[in-house]
Amino acid sequence: MQVMYKILMTAYTLCLHFVFFKHLRFRPRANHPLVIANDTILGIHLLTSYDQWATALSMRDRVWKGTSVASTLLLSSSLALLQIDLVNTNYIGRTFALLSCLFASSGLIAAGLCLLIRRKQLDKDCRKKWINASLVSTSLESLDFWTCLAFPTEMIIWQVAYLLPINIIYHRVDRLPK
Repeated sequence: MQVMYKILMTAYTLCLHFVFFKHLRFRPRANHPLVIANDTILGIHLLTSYDQWATALSMRDRVWKGTSVASTLLLSSSLALLQIDLVNTNYIGRTFALLSCLFASSGLIAAGLCLLIRRKQLDKDCRKKWINASLVSTSLESLDFWTCLAFPTEMIIWQVAYLLPINIIYHRVDRLPK
């Protein structure tokens, strides 16, 4: 069951959670003075992770701010597409446009809410989850953590995926002989 869940989440995220893992994960430092022979002690990692956590949060915030801007632009373009008669009268085109609006709205809301609760993410519990998700990358908790971080950006990808067929439908219908 866990394997199926991992496969479905990887397909859903289009492997974007791996990109977030690669760029935002915690990297233990072997040469840090607080690290002793057993460097898997969570307390030591918490002490040595302050600068990495701040860097990861600022990188994530930049991505989410860009996601908010992109969601806003794509939402307005999806709503504009619904105004075109050829798209609005075609069931497939209208469905794709509405799904595109749904994904853009959810990406905009998710990115906005996540940026608003930034203070809560500065606490020790969230940093523990980040360290555990970085150290044990094969666990379900790790997959859920990185998928949650990538969620707003995934919505942009899915929205663009639904906008492309509308463009194809519009141009094909426009070229039909009258």
